[in-house]
This record gives sequence, C-alpha cells and structure tokens, in this order.
Amino acid sequence: MIGRIRAALLLAAAVLFATACTSGPTSATTSSTTTSATDQPALLDAVPEAGRAKTMAYKGFRAIDPCALHDPTAAQTISGDQVDELLPNLDGLNQCVLRLTRGEFAATWTLYLEVGADYDAGRRRDAAPETIGGRLTYLEDNEDGTGCDVARPLDGTSAIVLHVRNYTSRSAQDQPTIAPCDLGRQYVQAAAAVWADPPRRDRGLTSPALALAALDPCEGAAALLEEYGDAAELHPTEPFKCGARAGYGSRAGGKDKPKQEKKEEVTVSFAVEDQPLKLVGQKVNGIEHTALTVGDRKAVAAASKSGCRTAVVWDENTWMVADAKAENAPKTYEVVVVQAPSCDTAQATADKVLTKVGRR
Repeated sequence: MIGRIRAALLLAAAVLFATACTSGPTSATTSSTTTSATDQPALLDAVPEAGRAKTMAYKGFRAIDPCALHDPTAAQTISGDQVDELLPNLDGLNQCVLRLTRGEFAATWTLYLEVGADYDAGRRRDAAPETIGGRLTYLEDNEDGTGCDVARPLDGTSAIVLHVRNYTSRSAQDQPTIAPCDLGRQYVQAAAAVWADPPRRDRGLTSPALALAALDPCEGAAALLEEYGDAAELHPTEPFKCGARAGYGSRAGGKDKPKQEKKEEVTVSFAVEDQPLKLVGQKVNGIEHTALTVGDRKAVAAASKSGCRTAVVWDENTWMVADAKAENAPKTYEVVVVQAPSCDTAQATADKVLTKVGRR
C-alpha cells in the first residue's frame, strides 16, 4: 500500500504547498556521484567543440535546486497575495514555478525561476542593468506591462532568470498593487543571500528529491551514437535536454570525408508532467495517444505528422500534487521524454536510454 506523506517543499522552515506520495523515503542522489558528459571524455568529444563549454556548464546548473531559490514568505509579503503552489515547472527540471492567488480561482502572480537560461551579451545589451543585493542584475519589462524578467548572470552566456507574470483580470478592483519589475526587483533583493550561493540539490532543502535531476540527458542520448556512426554528435540545448544527431554539423563531414546523407535527430529530456497517461487512447488535435510499456515502465506515445513524442513515467509510485487538500488533485510525475521521427524509433530509443542511465 502506498503511504501518503506530507513531503512538502521546504525552504527556511516554510511549507511551500506541495505534497508527495511515495512507497518509501525518497533519497537524493548527490551530483558528485552522477555520471555526465563531462565525466566521460568520449561523450564530451561527441559534442561539437563550440558547444563543449555550455555542456560543462550544464552539469553545474543541474546540481542547483531551483525550488530552493524561491522565497514564498517574501513573495507573499511583497505582493500581498497568498502562495498557492510551488512545484518544478513542466518545461524542465531546472525550473520551478511559484504561483500566488487571492483566493480560489483568483490567480494573481506566477514567478517562474529558471537556472541556466540562455542570456547572452546581446540580450544583456537590450536589458536594463541594476545592482540588486550587491550583484549585477538585468531587468526586462514586457511591453504590455504584465510581466518582467529579472536575470542574475551565472557566466558569460547563462543566468538565473526570474520570469514574473501577472494574471489578474483587467477590472479596476483586480489591478495589481505593484508593477511586475518592482515585484521582481524586491523579490530578488529579498532572496539575494540565497542567490549569491545557489543551494545544491544534495543539500536536501526541498522534497521529494527528483531522481532524474541527478542524471545527464546526454548520457541517455549517447545510446544512439554507435547506431548513427562516426558522424554522430550530441547536441545539448538545455540542462535537461540533449539530442543525438546524424548528418549535421562539423562531425558530419569535412575535407576528407563526404557529408553523410542520413539526417536525423532524436532528443532526450528529463521533465515532470501532470498525469502523463491521461490522454492514452484519445485523439487530440489530430494526435493519437497510445499506451506503451518501456522496460517495466508505463509510457504514452503521441504520434503526429512532425514525429513522435514518447513520455515514460520514471516511477509511478512517487508523485507530487499542487493542492494537498483536493481529493482529486492531479498528480505530477517525473518523465523521460523522447522526441523522434517515428514512434518505433522513439520507443526503441527510450528503451536504450533507460538501459543506459540505469533502473530506479
């Protein structure tokens, strides 16, 4: 029987409104014991030279706990609203979203925090530089006045970015009491000490620990390198997203080697999803959703004209819910996502990836 525990995300003793259910204690895996492309020269060699510095940086970004960078108490104080939920964002395990509300069905602010976001010199030139908490920070105000991005550089091309978005209605009584960039500025100031030394996942400040966050998607994508041959390359585009490509880039050809005719890319990403199996058996917007079993895990394949997306539930006995009080609150699971030209390729790749990165 699955035991239900109140494993809320914790930061500075504040309960951050997330609950996990698990068949046993969830243990964190320290990033120092994980294998990544930077630990295996053969894998790093498979990355084009122009992308190797970014690949090495991604390892450090994966070790940072984005939810531990949030300060819900400060968010409530600054906005005057209440914390509704704090969960890893669906767009990647390097992101965490904090939502604020004035009551049921009255969402106000959403604070998306992204670790390792692309933030190059061009974007910095277009933003407004400020010193917040003693550190150089960049602010970008949305033209419509409903949002603001606040960026704290991590290196020359990446940053921790706080995406502040306001979702109150346009009626006069529901107007926000603070401008988006003012909220972002004050929020980053309140969290300055934490942001100055970003907490690592292995400190266990948030719970449950995300097993996939300790893994490198390029290690999974590397399962295709042998099949693709000498011209294959790895193409990491985000901390938790990596592609295996054939027929592209510098490794595909050169003066002494003709470019390979076959051109294909399969991407592997680690993420979370709300009820990933909910669309099984349905056709939505012309996309068929089919149930699969990959190894010993449940999965769903979504086939479309552009290819096939297969999402494999990493551990069906461990999940998070945003609202612990709601009996039927949707469950959020960790997933391994493979995007490929066909569902056969996606399923075969998913099986190779799971074998490569290990079983739970």
